[in-house]
Amino acid sequence: MSYDMKIAEGYFHSHIHFLLTLLDIKILSELETNKGRIDSVIESENYIHIIEFKQNDSSLAIDQIKEKEYYQRFFTSKKKIILVGVAVDARERNIIDWQMQTYNKLV
Repeated sequence: MSYDMKIAEGYFHSHIHFLLTLLDIKILSELETNKGRIDSVIESENYIHIIEFKQNDSSLAIDQIKEKEYYQRFFTSKKKIILVGVAVDARERNIIDWQMQTYNKLV
């Protein structure tokens, strides 16, 4: 891809999706819910990772997952739900921060 290409969240999102697919990791992107679209979901034997990408602030990504309740789609699963916020910097063309939080289902 060209260095002059317009860089936005989707740029990083697509690269991570591609890389994980090459590594044979099951990743779903742009998964629709009743309140929006989840950027990415990685599901393994014991975990569901809900991933949101934002420019410059990983806490905004976590806030969006919580605000739009993206985890609701997985309430019937017995797997542990992990919320992942990834901050990207278009100027630096790099991931600059990330954070993870465990979502505790109410039982």
